[in-house]
Amino acid sequence: MNKEYLDLALEKIIETIKDLPIPVMDKLELMINLQSFLKPSQYEGNIKTLQKRKESEKWK
Repeated sequence: MNKEYLDLALEKIIETIKDLPIPVMDKLELMINLQSFLKPSQYEGNIKTLQKRKESEKWK
């Protein structure tokens, strides 16, 4: 994914999460996790980690 779009995507995702009918603490946790995952400097490493885990656990 083009890293310049990560911040834009995160902003739009957060806007959507704010309006979800779920508890505030769950929204905050989700927002923090997404912000960490989509951080441009860590994004490639996060994707590689998920791919390795998928392969090791044989996700489908």
